[in-house]
Amino acid sequence: MSSTKFILITGGGGGIGLEMARLLASREHSLILVGRDALRLQAAAKELRAENSFFKLCLLYAGRKQ
Repeated sequence: MSSTKFILITGGGGGIGLEMARLLASREHSLILVGRDALRLQAAAKELRAENSFFKLCLLYAGRKQ
């Protein structure tokens, strides 16, 4: 049986979190990005998918409703 392992990255919408996501995605790791800003997470996901087509990605929005 094969199971996919994910790496959880907080603050994945920008800064150090996004840079760590870029590094790990380039090494074909599967990622879970968590952040407080849904738009920044979506933009980060778009960038990561454009740069790396061979990894799995899950986004979690952890912010408050406006």
